[in-house]
Amino acid sequence: MVRIIYLVSCVIMIVFIIRRILIKAVKMSLQIRTYEGKTEGSIIGVRETIEKKKNFSKDYYYYPTYRYIVNDITYEEEFPFHENKEEKLPIGEIRLIQYDEKNPKNFYPVVNKNAWFLEASKYTLSIVWIIATAIYIWY
Repeated sequence: MVRIIYLVSCVIMIVFIIRRILIKAVKMSLQIRTYEGKTEGSIIGVRETIEKKKNFSKDYYYYPTYRYIVNDITYEEEFPFHENKEEKLPIGEIRLIQYDEKNPKNFYPVVNKNAWFLEASKYTLSIVWIIATAIYIWY
């Protein structure tokens, strides 16, 4: 009975990961590859978040805000993916930005072109781990 409950919970976790996160990450990874607009943008700020863990350790995440100009309109947008080290996001650094010409608020720094793909692969590894654990426990 315990095995069945465990397998059902694994299936629920896998469905949740696929529906909520993995599909979005794959869609965004494909979508940003269609962005054809190019400009230069600079990092104008970095937002720090701290995630406390159960073992009382902390993880620090840094989200950069970019300023870039498209058709004489200035945009200041935060990039939704983090870095683990603030040193990787020097304020004032100029980076190449690709953006959606239909909606320039949708952008990505070229150095982060694979961010959505990396996010998707992280969750894919989680799914593989859950399945492997379920198989191990079942047999």
